[in-house]
Amino acid sequence: MRKRILTQDAATGAPWIPRREGVDVFVPSGGSPDRAARRVALLGVGAHPDDLECMALEPIGRAYGTRTPGFAGIVLGDGAAGARGAAAEALVRTRRAEQRAAARRGRYALLLQFGHPSARVRDP
Repeated sequence: MRKRILTQDAATGAPWIPRREGVDVFVPSGGSPDRAARRVALLGVGAHPDDLECMALEPIGRAYGTRTPGFAGIVLGDGAAGARGAAAEALVRTRRAEQRAAARRGRYALLLQFGHPSARVRDP
């Protein structure tokens, strides 16, 4: 029996997907996030963009090219450590785009990017 990785909504039974401003919810296949979350059995959580590809290579590889188990990646930080102002905003956009490209290339089921400032991730 496959364990559910993402928490279910008590009212609907659907997997819980954050629906707040600033969270980038991305399904590389273009389907619905709820449907994608239902097939997730492998999960990677990284503090910063690019962490997933370094820390979760084995589960990404196991899920690659298969319908199930699906891999979901969660990235907490925005990737703008050290940058300020317009440069920081541009860097955040670049990091998000790069992470989406990695999710497409790795055929993730789902990618969630929370976009918390790096300082907040280091010292919550």
